[in-house]
Amino acid sequence: MADICCLAMTGKKPDPTEALYVQILIGLLISNGPGSITAQGAKGAVSADGPQTPDRVQINKAMVGFLTHSGYSHGGNGFEGMAFLLDQFRDKGLKDPTDPNHGLDLTAMARDFALAYKRDKATAKELGTEVRALPGV
Repeated sequence: MADICCLAMTGKKPDPTEALYVQILIGLLISNGPGSITAQGAKGAVSADGPQTPDRVQINKAMVGFLTHSGYSHGGNGFEGMAFLLDQFRDKGLKDPTDPNHGLDLTAMARDFALAYKRDKATAKELGTEVRALPGV
């Protein structure tokens, strides 16, 4: 998807670094869901621009609409979700997330996080403070 988007925007196949940036943006778009404010921004920007013809590149307008409608109130959860995932997989040595033999024990990672979160939540309750919100929950 990142390759196609880069090709549509720039007319050339991206190198891995260029594709990574677009891939992160696509992840943010997908993680927000089709009814979110950010998706409405993308749809509105493209719809307001006029007729959709092959000569008109719409992806750049969609991205601008997405970005103008992103923030911590609307769309921030997608950002926080991506930051959460990056944090969970940082320093794990994951080279290719599409490789089914990646060698990570995802069940153990999820369990360890859940147990730590449970402890943090109990401590926060005891202190009368807020525990950090989980993105998407």
